Amino acid sequence: MQKNYKSENAIDKAIEYIQQNYNCQLTIDEIAEYVGISSSHFMKLFREHMHTTCISYINQYRLTKAVELLKTTEYSILDIATAVGYNNISLFNRDFKKIYGMPPKEVRKTARIEERLNRNKKIML
Repeated sequence: MQKNYKSENAIDKAIEYIQQNYNCQLTIDEIAEYVGISSSHFMKLFREHMHTTCISYINQYRLTKAVELLKTTEYSILDIATAVGYNNISLFNRDFKKIYGMPPKEVRKTARIEERLNRNKKIML
């Protein structure tokens, strides 16, 4: 029981670290060192607890933040990619499309349409 608690605590600490530093270049070694365990043990624990790899989790978290920025700002897609920790726009676009099924510009366009529709509904009520 004690071992499981320590493992969960390490993963919780890693997730908090990722969420605070997602916009930086993160490495497994850096995160593992932060939580105080070896890289190989960290990768195994992370996969066991989160059912995904740490890198996949980081990328998904970054893309979630990117969607927020696409919907709430007028920043360019390149600026958003950089702001969430991607230093390669092609990789950002490819990862984004893989997760959301459409490119970032379509998500922004859809968000604008939804916003207009909601505004019109409020006016009609």
